[in-house]
Amino acid sequence: MWQMLRGDLLDFLLFGLICSYVLLCAVKGPKVALSAWIVQEDAKKHSDAIRRHALNQFLRIRREEKDRDSDPFRWGDEVFECMIVALDHEHRTAQRSLRQDEVPSNIHATEKARREPGRHILETTPSDPGTSTIHDLRKVEPNVRQRLVTLTSFPLMGAPGAIREPLQSKASMGMFVPENVLSGEARYQAAASNIRARRAAKPAINVPVFIDKNTARAFTDGMLPEDRVAPEPDSDCFPEPDHIYLDVMAFGISCCCLQVTMQAANLSDARRLYDMLTPVAPIMMALTAASPIWRGYLTDVDCRWDVIAALCDDRTPEERGMARIPKSRYESVSLYLADEPPIRPEYNDVHAPLNQPVYEELVQHRVDEPMARHVAHQFVRDSVIAYRETLDQDDAIDSEHFDDVQACNWQSMRLKVPESETLGWRVELRTMEVQPTDYGNAAMTVFVVLLSRAILRYNLSFYIRMSKVDDNMKRAQRRDAARRSKFWFRKHDREMRNSFPRVLCPDCPNSADDGLEEMTMDEIVNGKGDAYLGLVGLVDLYFDSLEMDQSTLDKLRDYVALVRGRADETWMRKFVENHPAYQFDSIVHSDIAYDLIVAVWDLEQGLRKEACLVPATRASAADA
Repeated sequence: MWQMLRGDLLDFLLFGLICSYVLLCAVKGPKVALSAWIVQEDAKKHSDAIRRHALNQFLRIRREEKDRDSDPFRWGDEVFECMIVALDHEHRTAQRSLRQDEVPSNIHATEKARREPGRHILETTPSDPGTSTIHDLRKVEPNVRQRLVTLTSFPLMGAPGAIREPLQSKASMGMFVPENVLSGEARYQAAASNIRARRAAKPAINVPVFIDKNTARAFTDGMLPEDRVAPEPDSDCFPEPDHIYLDVMAFGISCCCLQVTMQAANLSDARRLYDMLTPVAPIMMALTAASPIWRGYLTDVDCRWDVIAALCDDRTPEERGMARIPKSRYESVSLYLADEPPIRPEYNDVHAPLNQPVYEELVQHRVDEPMARHVAHQFVRDSVIAYRETLDQDDAIDSEHFDDVQACNWQSMRLKVPESETLGWRVELRTMEVQPTDYGNAAMTVFVVLLSRAILRYNLSFYIRMSKVDDNMKRAQRRDAARRSKFWFRKHDREMRNSFPRVLCPDCPNSADDGLEEMTMDEIVNGKGDAYLGLVGLVDLYFDSLEMDQSTLDKLRDYVALVRGRADETWMRKFVENHPAYQFDSIVHSDIAYDLIVAVWDLEQGLRKEACLVPATRASAADA
């Protein structure tokens, strides 16, 4: 298959937007064929019943699994949202292809695939998870190489001529995206329709354009209809000067991410890992920033996060008003989870509304307060996916309603409940952007796994106020944030050594702000000499405690070295700015997008060298 793609590229290339690292080894399918999804108007009638089932299911899972212990540290990987892209070499164009149904269900012998919300997107997963063995980390890149090339977002999404197949002539999701872009699967139709219906307005966002030296001032989105000067009847948002306008959820569901899920030994360790990775989440997003182009324009942001948050925002006008629910369902978390030192009450300093009846019932069932608040906070939102076939469930054996509550709270971190004898308490980091090379995806995944092992081994504390985490999430999305921004982070107040005592609080602060500093990305990642080791220093410390062969150690250190250097890397933006067709006017023409995608493909084939993305010592895919 690789020879076929390398040679002719035939009619289209499969471009992977890859590596959502999860523990699941296979896609969990529904028990019945789901087709009769419930529209929002009817869903309101069933919302209380769905919540009742979901709460009963959580209480049953907690009762059965709260004392579960000694699960091995495991992790797995998943290629998330693979794009189907048609390349026309003669005319130098790259288009999305809506041929989702024509792609074989097994892309590779070790892969499984399923359809995603956009008809040009697939999701693939590997057949086996990683284990606690350190040698399994070496398998990440070879496994990824068997798959596809990667980008976070298609640069011409919504631009004229960006789709290969004929478009529907009448029905449209908005000004730029035809309705037939959306998959016909029931759960995606339900989510897209119900989010918009519940919001009672078209989800829309203005993305600031990058003002280059030849960008027209005040910049006006050149692809808008000439009479488009006021909000549409069903929208509370309209185009602003110096911004690019995105008006449908499809722009969000066409983005891809790099997610990492790890299994902890028990619930206590999972909660601790969840808390420690929460302040790390915006740092990793800034390190992996890879989406500076929207609708054919170079923008003043480098990440997808706030774009998706706005486009997936289903809050009603009343919920948005007076901050009754301050955040979209796609947002950063608002509460820490741990219930033991070094957590302090003042760390949870942002408004996190609760479903009060749910909270009270959880407490009555002796669920501790932090967990009760976490679950009750998720239950403030209505379900946007419900099916008539599954309204009535046996809560003693089913968990689909609670799964839907979890699955439709798309937050920066996720605590996953046990699902089987082999799937225990797990934590998912969800903020990273997919990288344009398999080597970069492998490096970021390996780094997060190693950092998580160091957190658990050394009982590290990264706690900062949640308001500072939210601030960091905004800073992380700015243009060139890894080089130009500072972030709130807590440094270690004492010298790090090769081992630490197994105590709950090796370095408890006297107040929530002790040890908190604004640091550059370089300082957070690479440290500040003897005063602070940095995240890479902690991983190096963990390396020193392991016994492994030299080749494995060298490989893992190469991955960590790539992370160390990512605080000074903006390859995709620089590619556009250095392209001979770029006029420094913020417009990414089709031939620039074509060359960008071809460049990513050539990187994977070893035909192009970029030291900031792939080290010179790394073998080409053709030699693998």
